[in-house]
Amino acid sequence: MPDTDILTRDPSIKPSSAYARAAWYYSIMWGALALVSSFIAIDLNRRGVTETQWGILSALRAAVVFLASPMIARLADRREQRVKMLVLVLLLNGFSILLYMLPDGFSGFLVVSLVVNLFAAGIMPLGDGVVVRMAARHKLEYGHLRLWGSIGYAVFGVLGGLLWRAIGYSLLYWVGCMMTIGVAWLASRLEEPQAPLAIGSTIPLPDSSKTVAALLLGDTVLLIFLFAAFLRASSELMFFSFSALYIDHLTGSAFFTGLITGGAAILEVPVMIYTQRFIRRMGLLPVVMMGFFIQAVGMALFTFTINPWVMFVAAALRNMGFAFYFVATVQFIDRRAGAANAVTYQGLLSSFSWGLAPLIVSPLSGWIYQHHDAQLVFIISTLLAVLSALMMIPVRIMAHREQKNAVQEP
Repeated sequence: MPDTDILTRDPSIKPSSAYARAAWYYSIMWGALALVSSFIAIDLNRRGVTETQWGILSALRAAVVFLASPMIARLADRREQRVKMLVLVLLLNGFSILLYMLPDGFSGFLVVSLVVNLFAAGIMPLGDGVVVRMAARHKLEYGHLRLWGSIGYAVFGVLGGLLWRAIGYSLLYWVGCMMTIGVAWLASRLEEPQAPLAIGSTIPLPDSSKTVAALLLGDTVLLIFLFAAFLRASSELMFFSFSALYIDHLTGSAFFTGLITGGAAILEVPVMIYTQRFIRRMGLLPVVMMGFFIQAVGMALFTFTINPWVMFVAAALRNMGFAFYFVATVQFIDRRAGAANAVTYQGLLSSFSWGLAPLIVSPLSGWIYQHHDAQLVFIISTLLAVLSALMMIPVRIMAHREQKNAVQEP
């Protein structure tokens, strides 16, 4: 079957300009995440929030993302205003971060977390959906754009460790606000996806008039893939949510916290440079599976060491696995979506990965961390990463069968 959604390029914007716009957006957006989000747990913990309470806050964030992410993305698709919606949610999120400075009790942090994460829920699916389409339009490799996010995350993660160690956390939220406003300006320079547009679909594209639930239930391959993404994200979030606290408790060093949680992300860069070559040789789904297994190895190594430098190596492996997974997954999801559903499908991925997964595992992992030990949290995290990789086997079989049947149709 021929492609049902043909690639076109806007001649008014040069590929070099599109590359620069997307690269700056990813680098500063992920840099802001590393500089602020990685350290919020530590600041709140020192202001009296326990590990169990942090787990509850994480679950609240997850519930908001699970419900709001696909709804925001679907609204943007139907209005064909993905870039404008992205700018709006970034601005609202930036200003709402300042509210973290106000509460002095857990109930106040609950309210603030609800507001902040409501505006944050649409950032990832909108941004990824827009940028992967820009890459396709200008014949750029998506991995080469996304690697700038890893560079920004690594650089600002290390800078954050040094900065907050030197001055404390009093300016944490002001810095986060200003950086997020800067990201909103960079987002305003991205290109709006325009139909017709795709990157090589060989299956009939979904009806853009369907509801989110109808899209999901009508695509079995997508549904199983999202379940695997849910397992992987459960693993990731159990690791990420408590790794910073664990490192801080072991070392008492903001430098090591920043180095391990942020600095290790620099190893994502060479992986993202070459991921597209792996995809061309192996296919998207095998690369996703490879990423899952590499993450599992890194998590296992992290689990059984207390040496901060070995932890750095383990975190580097985990980040390398994430790089393979992320670059291949965003493209796989986009190929199933088509231009009219460009960010809706990314919103579903965000909902399952960053909504449903932490909603279920965050309170449980917080309780385990506080009442048992960190190792048990990281062991479960490793097992979930392995299981998510195994889920790719039926996904690959069904996707291959689906593509074969589509080609045989007259």
